[in-house]
Parts: sequence; structure tokens; C-alpha cells
Amino acid sequence: MNIKKINLPLNILIFGLLFTSSFPALTLSTNFFEEIDEILRLKLYIGSLFIRETFIFLLGLKLILFFVDKIISIKIKYKIIYIFLPIIPIFILTIFDFNIILLSTGIRFFILFSLPLLVVEDNKINDFKNNIRMNELIIYFYFIINVISLILYKNVFGGETFLGARYSFIYESPNLAAAQFSVFLLYFNFKLLIEKKAINKTKIFLFSILLLILTLFTGGRAGLIVSALTFLSTSIIYFFPNYKYIFETPKKIKTKFFIIFALILSSLIFLIISSNQNLSGRNQTGDLIRDKGFITGTYGSRIKIINQILDEPNMMDLITGKPGLGTNTACNQVASSIESELCRKTDSLPVSSFLSFGIIGLAFYFLILITFTYLSYSPLIPITFLIFSFSYVIPELVLPWTQLTLILLLSVQKSKINLLKKLKNV
Repeated sequence: MNIKKINLPLNILIFGLLFTSSFPALTLSTNFFEEIDEILRLKLYIGSLFIRETFIFLLGLKLILFFVDKIISIKIKYKIIYIFLPIIPIFILTIFDFNIILLSTGIRFFILFSLPLLVVEDNKINDFKNNIRMNELIIYFYFIINVISLILYKNVFGGETFLGARYSFIYESPNLAAAQFSVFLLYFNFKLLIEKKAINKTKIFLFSILLLILTLFTGGRAGLIVSALTFLSTSIIYFFPNYKYIFETPKKIKTKFFIIFALILSSLIFLIISSNQNLSGRNQTGDLIRDKGFITGTYGSRIKIINQILDEPNMMDLITGKPGLGTNTACNQVASSIESELCRKTDSLPVSSFLSFGIIGLAFYFLILITFTYLSYSPLIPITFLIFSFSYVIPELVLPWTQLTLILLLSVQKSKINLLKKLKNV
């Protein structure tokens, strides 16, 4: 069998996933389907969920074909081996402790988690402009849907910000909406860096203002931090273009880590600001910060979870984990209560990576971080990954994660295009 004859265009699969990522949430939204018969609404939800999960399955198939192709061509490098290390815990779970729910959710988690590593292995650059157009069409679609949702104003969440009640837009949680708008802001930050026409730059800047305003309606802290950092970068690039190099990934390692360190400090400042009740709309967070201090008040629950994991006696779980454990998907299907042990551990990507794949999962997490750090267009991308990963099990937030992955793909493609231009001019 010639593996290359099986045509599964990676960019089409990822755009399909991006486009369908929030369809299930949309069908459950009180804004658009409230008057529809409940049975029909359930059918629409199941149908949209099936379509989205089909794209995840096809991406998993693409991942397998990629690995088989490397074996056939005898081009297996250490990086390829690292990508497929989480398969070891999956095999162990299948053979020694079979659980269909954990197994299926673990495989799904692995596929989504692997996307950044898969896209950087794609060598196509001739579809760069089409990828830009497709990505923007999907962003504008979701922008319009979310604005209509805000106009209808039916999906109000608990808590008050300075703009009024926290709003979830088309999602169950305003945190998801905040993550969505922040990654859209990141894409347009990338677009501003490569755009040459002044009129288009102005359009990008004005649209970024709109996205920032929508983020402020949510009160989602992680999204607010990323949006604030990104909009600050966008403003500097727009008004002071001679300094845009600050937000481009530098070649020198020392410069790279200095900028990342500066962005981390900025993130901490924005974390303090966004924890204010007027921005986050969270009374409980403000009370915890006052009573227990900033670090314990904001991340105390995560510290407690990590301590519990380290106290667990099962050495095999520490080394290989249990695929699917700690993910929101497994928690929702397996746990009988949100207070269960499994649900309490579903809190952030490093924790879920460790629970699902053990030490291998942590190594995989750092490989993803290194990939974002070295191959993204800007240090903003690895910082965003860090912020989101300590706030959510980010690969399970399909739209923000897929958009972040697409920005990485576009970054790699643009870098290759620039390199080819330099070689032609030599």
C-alpha cells in the first residue's frame, strides 16, 4: 500500500475541526434554539457532536498515517518517537486495566494534544494564502454569531463586571467565550505583523478593539490576561511599527527567554488586575485573595491537587498514568457527581497530562511548550499556552486549541516562505 495515495489534507481537517468545534455548544445555547422542540434540539446536538468528533477521528487517522509513513521511509527521528510515547500508557490501559470510557477519552485527548506537533511536520507552503482566507471566514462567522448572542442577551452568567452581568455568549461558561476571543485576537496580531497595506492594518486594529470589548463582557481571567497582552502588542505594532520586532520570535536564545520572562511578569500583573471583582465578576475569588493571599487565593486548589497526586502510592500510575483520567470528557461521563475525586483532579493541563500519561505526559507537555516557543511567530504564543494550560485542560477547549494550533501552522508556513525568498535573493 502506498501511504501517500491516501489523501487527507491536514489543513482541511483542522479547519473542519475549527469550524465545527462549537456547534454542539451552539445547539445547546439558549440564544438560538430555546424555542425548538427538545427532541429535535437533542438530535441537532448529537449530530453536531458526531460531525466534530469525526474530524478528531480523521486527525487521529492522519497521525497514524504520518507515523506509518515515517516507518516505511525509515525517517524516524527522536522527535517522532517523543510524539508517540503516550501510546505506551494507552497500550498498558488496554491490556491490563481495560476501561472503554477512559480508553476512548484518553485516545481523544492524545489526538488533540498532539495537533501542534503534527502541524509542524507538514511541509506544504503553497496553501498559505488560502489558509489565511479560510481562517478569517471562520473567525468572522463566530464573531457574528457571538454578537447576535450578545444582542439577544439571554445567556447571562452569575457575577457582575463593570460592564454588567458576566455573559457566556454561545457557551455554557464565559471562560470558554473569553478563551475564544483571546485566540482570535492572537490571530489578528499575527496578521498585523505580516500585513503591508495601511488600510488593512487599521481594519485589523479596529477589529481587535471589538474583540477586546467582547472579552471584557465574559470576566474569564485567562482570556482577559491573554487579550490584554495581545492587545498591548497589537497597539505597539500598529502605532510604533519600528518596535514590532519586540513581539517577533527572536533567533538568539538569550533574547528569546528575556522576552518570555518579561511577558510572564506582565502576565502576573494582568492576573492581579483581572482578579479584581470589577473585571472578573467573581466575589469568591476576591474574598479568597483577601483571606489567604494572592497565590493561595488564585491557585490554592491546584496546589492541593498536585500534593494529592504526589502522595499517591501507585508507582505505575506515576510513570505511565491512566489515559483519560483527569480530563473533562472522562469526568463528565464517568463521575456521578462534580464532587467526585476524578472531577476534583480535572483542573489544568499539566495535572491532566500527568494523570493521563504519567511522567511521559509531563515530558509531552514540555515538548509542546518547546514547539510553541521555537516555532511560533511570537513569544505571545508560548505565553498563551502557559496561561491557558494552568487554567484549563486546554486541548479539550476545541476551538481555542485548534485556533492556537492553526496560528502555529501559519507561523511555520510564513517562516518557510521568508526563507525561500532569502534563498532566491542570494
